[in-house]
Amino acid sequence: DADKMDKTWEEWTVGKNEAVKNLKKMGLQVKEVMVKLPDLVLFCREKGLAINGDSRAMFARELGEKK
Repeated sequence: DADKMDKTWEEWTVGKNEAVKNLKKMGLQVKEVMVKLPDLVLFCREKGLAINGDSRAMFARELGEKK
């Protein structure tokens, strides 16, 4: 899904900050986690998932629950 991703880190950061702001406005708790590519790849392989936005979100949720 690389064609759907932001082209630069700066663009991604702007979008992330906006999403965090909106989630907090809705009363949701937000935890930021660092997704390391080798860990994401292993997670997807173990679960038989494609590496895409849905699997990245699932992985990030699991990381946040462990934090």
